[in-house]
Amino acid sequence: MLDYEILNYKIQYIPKDDIVSYDHITDTEESAISFIKENRHKWKHYRLLKCQMAIIDF
Repeated sequence: MLDYEILNYKIQYIPKDDIVSYDHITDTEESAISFIKENRHKWKHYRLLKCQMAIIDF
């Protein structure tokens, strides 16, 4: 049996006036989406990553 545990959601973004990438980590998908909606107008690029760990039960 294979199961997954979600560890966190990471938003990686680059501000419009910068070349450095920044990370913002949240515990829920809803808070990650909210953060993106509130701030994406300030960024030239962003991506949302879901970090999860596989749990294998034999």
